[in-house]
Amino acid sequence: MPSGQTGWSAPTNILVWQDTHKAVVTGAPKVTNTYEDGSLRSLVTEGTHSLKVSGYLDTSHGRVTTTVDRSLTTAITHHWTPDETTDNQTGRWTDAQKVTVNGHTSRTDRTYTLDGRSTIDTDNGLRVIMSIDDHARTDGILSDDKYAGDATFTLGVAREDRHAVATTSERYRLSGAGVCYDHTLATEQGVLTRDVRRC
Repeated sequence: MPSGQTGWSAPTNILVWQDTHKAVVTGAPKVTNTYEDGSLRSLVTEGTHSLKVSGYLDTSHGRVTTTVDRSLTTAITHHWTPDETTDNQTGRWTDAQKVTVNGHTSRTDRTYTLDGRSTIDTDNGLRVIMSIDDHARTDGILSDDKYAGDATFTLGVAREDRHAVATTSERYRLSGAGVCYDHTLATEQGVLTRDVRRC
């Protein structure tokens, strides 16, 4: 960030398609939101969606019939104080997919979790602790990618007075059906402190 500004830049891209003939477009999945106000505010969001689609192609090798059966869920809990000195969010998303091609079925089950917690202390020190897990199993092959980070810095001061510190770690594993890959990385203040390979 430019000098004199707090925080960090996290740009995003959002793709949106508009229906020129309808002001409001409705549909599924169904999403529920539950909000509670008070000394600790909370917003709980849950949603589910499922689909099944089948089709075929008549190729030079004969007919290829494909069916996709997919189920998605989401559950997000957000807690924060009115002054936002505490702001915590946890989330869990699942994606179960079964693809059948001419009677041969392949299954992929994915789970994505997020646990993020931030606090601002009385000395205006911001601390953010975050963990992310991306887990998938496809036909006996398991992949698991875990990330953890812990960062602190002082808000509202010049860059040279922020005293920013951060540690991160990541472990990626791939196993099953004769496959084994296991790699761990860790950093402190952006410097690599651990690089371990197993298998």
